[in-house]
Amino acid sequence: MPFIPDQELQEIRSRADIAQVVGEKVSLKRAGRNLKGLCPFHTEKSPSFMVNPEKQIYHCFGCGAGGDVFSFLMKYEGLEFIQAVEQLAERYGVTLSKIHGEDEGRIRKAKTEKELLLRINRLAGRFFYETLMKEEAGAKGRDYLKKREIRDEMIRESFLGYAPGDGKKLTRLFIEKKVPMDLAVRLGLIRQGAAGDYYDFFRDRLIFSIVSPDAQEGKFLGFSGRALEDTIQPKYLNSPESPIYHKGDSLLGLQAARSAIREKDQVILVEGNFDMLRLHQAGLRHVVAPLGTALTELQVRSLARLTSHFILLFDGDEAGTRAAERALEIFLPLGINPRVVLLPKGEDPDSFVKEQGAPVLQDRISKSPPLLDVRIETILSKEGRDPQGQVRAIQAIGGLLNLLPNEVEKSLYIQRVAEKFGLSENLFSAGFQQKRKESRKPSNFSENLGDDSKKLPPMERTVLEILLSGQAAPGILFKEIDMKDFSHPRLSQVWGVLKENYEQGGPLDIARILTGLPEGEVRKLISELAFTGSQWNNIDQNAEGSEGTKAAFDCIHQLRTTRMRVRLKDLSHEIRRAETEHDAEKMRELLDRKNQLIKEMTSLH
Repeated sequence: MPFIPDQELQEIRSRADIAQVVGEKVSLKRAGRNLKGLCPFHTEKSPSFMVNPEKQIYHCFGCGAGGDVFSFLMKYEGLEFIQAVEQLAERYGVTLSKIHGEDEGRIRKAKTEKELLLRINRLAGRFFYETLMKEEAGAKGRDYLKKREIRDEMIRESFLGYAPGDGKKLTRLFIEKKVPMDLAVRLGLIRQGAAGDYYDFFRDRLIFSIVSPDAQEGKFLGFSGRALEDTIQPKYLNSPESPIYHKGDSLLGLQAARSAIREKDQVILVEGNFDMLRLHQAGLRHVVAPLGTALTELQVRSLARLTSHFILLFDGDEAGTRAAERALEIFLPLGINPRVVLLPKGEDPDSFVKEQGAPVLQDRISKSPPLLDVRIETILSKEGRDPQGQVRAIQAIGGLLNLLPNEVEKSLYIQRVAEKFGLSENLFSAGFQQKRKESRKPSNFSENLGDDSKKLPPMERTVLEILLSGQAAPGILFKEIDMKDFSHPRLSQVWGVLKENYEQGGPLDIARILTGLPEGEVRKLISELAFTGSQWNNIDQNAEGSEGTKAAFDCIHQLRTTRMRVRLKDLSHEIRRAETEHDAEKMRELLDRKNQLIKEMTSLH
């Protein structure tokens, strides 16, 4: 692992605000001393993800993820440790000394390649934009946008462009700029013919740039090219998968919509690229589009980090209805029941807003029903009222309700739908009860401590909570309490890690300790105990004889006394057995051990 001096890591920690770093990715709200939000690492409906600005740590009480600002970036962005350190150092103005380690070459190479791919895409993005706005070759694109009433500010803001039809201009630019053509081919910007010649992939198309929502200056991840004539198929051509672009988790317009989504605590999903443009131009900024493909779970998870309120705005045709139905299978298992606006037949969001105006659409959005309710009513009306149709309806509706992870919400829907059929809840459920049992998955909220049958002993846990809260004198506790005082192996291991860190130098810095630990159960447990120990924050701090220190010793005293009593009882049984077996030597040995144990118990009081 690359070596970075601890003082440099500490300097980054002191400057980097974990609340700010996490808050850019997760919507956080104040909860006492902590900040709370929906976990970005697993799907949940109720927030269990906590950030403590004072200790500069985070922990999710759902999935157990926890750590400091470095580990958060590593987990969220899929970075190596050194990459997370470098990113934060650059952001907060910390100069790093030369990094050494066997991974340096591999990390540098991967980082260099990724940066080069981004630079190539940025060059292409600038070429497409300048062609559209300044070149004679872009006149066709400008005329098309003018016809569709897209203003220049939207063109600039959305990074629109135009790929000329001759198929050679971008290739010549890359050759002039000495761009590695193998990388340009990998990005899908250039194609190589059978004779080895190169040509542009996007030709005579309006270009939508797919930009990273996290980038301050805009990182061009890929492109989507729209044909300008209906006779040309396919209508859209998209960049292929690459090290910097993954279609299934990218969303068009998110870089411009991100802040509005957070501000309104709502996101509107539309199907078409021009639907997104039209709504942004009309002032509805919290709108994104899934790049002409069916919505994916990764895209929904990405948006769920910003809001839990989804509006699906689909075309008023059969395809739009089917898209809404398919979306339920993605949303419901994630604990999200989106609302839906189905436009009049023949309308799409682009045409509807042009003709009716944004206020009319906003009114429809405010009155939009939950998609699950709409789907249930559709099934009921489609299947009719005869017994066979009702059985099919019950099975279809039951299949949807099986997707709901929240048992209370599921029960409420069962009550409502059973009443529509004039059936008892038990009878209504009977048709899909077996499927419910089969589809039930393990909860994301179970503690993953290796052996689930072994719960953490409350008093042992309390000792660690007091220590990590900073409300006790660690020097006194580490001197008097040993690893063997903990019966649970995981807690004993945590105590050993904390003691070793303390003995290596100074106060217990939880963020520093978490930085030095690999991802695993010990790190999860330390971050969890650091949060649950906040209940001790109202007592005297770090003085010998403080309430925290006394409370910790009381717990250990009770634990030791209890264990000694159990051992004393066991020795009495062994002495009686030895007496029955007439084993005098063993009796003397056991009696000596019993007397010694009684002396130890007496010394505790």
